[in-house]
Amino acid sequence: MSHSAFAFKLNAAEKLEKFSFFSAINVERIEYQELANVLPVQSKTVIYNPIMRNGGVHKLSDTQLLMIESISTIYPSRVDEQWRLSNNNLLFQENSMTYTLNTKRIYYYQQMLSRLKWVAGLEYSLHTFKRFDPTSQYIDFDWQLIEETKAEIILNSGFDFDSGRLTHNDWRYYGHLLFGIPAFTRAENTQYTDLFFDNARGYSIHSNFGISKKLTHKVHAGFLLEWDYLYRDAVELTVVEPFNDEFDITTVVEYPKHTTQIIRLGFNVHWAL
Repeated sequence: MSHSAFAFKLNAAEKLEKFSFFSAINVERIEYQELANVLPVQSKTVIYNPIMRNGGVHKLSDTQLLMIESISTIYPSRVDEQWRLSNNNLLFQENSMTYTLNTKRIYYYQQMLSRLKWVAGLEYSLHTFKRFDPTSQYIDFDWQLIEETKAEIILNSGFDFDSGRLTHNDWRYYGHLLFGIPAFTRAENTQYTDLFFDNARGYSIHSNFGISKKLTHKVHAGFLLEWDYLYRDAVELTVVEPFNDEFDITTVVEYPKHTTQIIRLGFNVHWAL
């Protein structure tokens, strides 16, 4: 083999390591819980949704990586939701609900040890709730459909590990543990069209573990298990409306304290180009 041919093969191998991509279809189990204070009710709902995730990893240098990922609900399932009084657990309200999640992530990886990397990045998520056909023995509703959206930008940081490069291993395992805080949140509800619930405080935990087997020199396939937990405090707004020439009506509107726990499991394919 000539020197030039050897150099060409070496450069081709380096290019192969420069980019890798992944795609997956997962099923996610979402446990969503709200705990209201102004109206002392609480709810806990479990939802199963199929999702699609796609992304890519770009090698910036021998010790630095950049990852971009997108996660989207394919089709939301419709489930029943029950609101119960916090003090005695009596049923206060029932309705149907759907929940969709669209997330974009961009992470920077800095190698610390041979298998360990430090991770930092941004996550943008849009949570959409639709509630249908409410019933209650206590109140009469003036709506049949309410849509609620919550947009968030989260700052994440933590650690990632993997067993080696995609094209150099028959088996590969990997995972990460990240902690996040919301840098920005905004929620709005079609029941209160002029109100925006901004900057809810809280925290997030993101973790996953995956394993894949080499199918060809460029392709791995395997499974990924992911667990996410999000906690957000309540946001309360005071609304003053004129009643007559002498009196105003003051109302406190609350975006309740809530938690979201998500478990995702699915089949992943990774390939290098």
